[in-house]
Amino acid sequence: MSSFKTFIIRRILQYVPLIFGIIVFAFVLVRMAPGDPTYFLVGEISDEEFIRAARERLGLDKPLHEQFF
Repeated sequence: MSSFKTFIIRRILQYVPLIFGIIVFAFVLVRMAPGDPTYFLVGEISDEEFIRAARERLGLDKPLHEQFF
């Protein structure tokens, strides 16, 4: 394999953990924000049944590891 192909493959493999880290950081940042993300998406004046259904539909009622994947 040529040195250029090796360089490209190594460069791509270096970016995989970086992209994964950015995704994890964004997920944690959103989850650490105060309040419930559901209220932000559907509005605070919605009734509880609608909020519960939205939380279930979006998967926000599941554990964090399931929400991430």
